[in-house]
Amino acid sequence: MVTFSVPTHGSNSECESCGCEITYSDFLITKDLGYSVCRSFDCVRMMKQKSSMSPLLFKSQLEFNKKLNRQNRERDAAKKTHIESVRKKEHLEDQFLFQSVLSKHSELSGDNTYLLVIPSGNAETVVSSGKRINKYTEHLSRIINDATGYSNASEVASDEHHNAYVKKLQTDQLIDASPLLRAVSDQLCGLCKGGCCACGNDHAYLSVFTIRRFMDDNPGFTPEQILDLYLTGISSESIDDSCINHTETGCMLPRHLRSDICNGYYCDPLKSYQEKTAGRESSQRIIVIQRSSTYWNRYESGVVNDIVSVSLVDEEIVCDLSLHALSRAAQ
Repeated sequence: MVTFSVPTHGSNSECESCGCEITYSDFLITKDLGYSVCRSFDCVRMMKQKSSMSPLLFKSQLEFNKKLNRQNRERDAAKKTHIESVRKKEHLEDQFLFQSVLSKHSELSGDNTYLLVIPSGNAETVVSSGKRINKYTEHLSRIINDATGYSNASEVASDEHHNAYVKKLQTDQLIDASPLLRAVSDQLCGLCKGGCCACGNDHAYLSVFTIRRFMDDNPGFTPEQILDLYLTGISSESIDDSCINHTETGCMLPRHLRSDICNGYYCDPLKSYQEKTAGRESSQRIIVIQRSSTYWNRYESGVVNDIVSVSLVDEEIVCDLSLHALSRAAQ
């Protein structure tokens, strides 16, 4: 006879596969299975093999699964602790510098000045290798060919690129209502120099949906001409470990050829600023603290996310503040 513990109302049992707690409500759903298991697909699949495996083999598989899950939980807990530690440390540093700027400039105060922390794009350029160009060409050729299989963009299967297009339209509506907000946003992106571009790799977030919409808007272009439009934009040098179209002067693609993900994307700090200041006739002065990491590698192990610059943005004017002088003034 198979026996297993029965949790009482308000108490928890453990999943036999991963060791996580099973709430009483979850237990009621699985109580007739003959074993305790959580709702995880992998755990359910593991426990379903109990009746078809020899007890010794099942026990071995179960112990391995428990060990793997325990290691994953420990890794996730360590990652969470690391992220919280980085956030706390950087927040203290950011506030320290913010107060230093306020104390040095009597015309500024916490009421009329906004603190914004931005990442940095990679600065080192490398030769655009033949391997990268070939991978980019293959990607473009594939999505252009696939796009020709649809009569219009509405037929393309919905995915994250559709969502990006909707978000882009929403973002455009928000900041187009305020030309000043658009100008300030462009200034801030200019300071960052592509911290969000690091994951563009050799695909530049271009998709079948992107190409099909271009075809809909430009029916006179052949697939070969569209491919040429993208390939002629490749620079002989690009930013190291970033998008193939990311260069020292910005994106080599004109805006109408970029993906919706690129055209509609703003990092969380800037997006938060846009939402808080949208509709204002004049913008707040902004103290911009720029850190050395890209937007994507801030929490990676071994990454040192130093403060590299502090700037004052007053509408469309950017004034670089001496980081060294601010540090000394606050001591």
